[in-house]
Amino acid sequence: MDLVESLRLLAEQNISGVAFLLAYGGTWLVCGVLWQRISMQVAAYATLFQGLVALPIALGASYVIGALGSERPVGF
Repeated sequence: MDLVESLRLLAEQNISGVAFLLAYGGTWLVCGVLWQRISMQVAAYATLFQGLVALPIALGASYVIGALGSERPVGF
């Protein structure tokens, strides 16, 4: 199996990373709103720690869509 085919299969299994795109995109949007609405210090802390919220959401969404917990199409 060549590299291009392996990447295609992984992208298909992960639905091209939609879980991570939505989780991190959503938390960055929240941070953007916080920068507009509240104090800079609170917004800075929210931006600093947004990944602590986004990663579990992304991993949970990946599990729900079946990307985690199933066998990978490419073995290493």
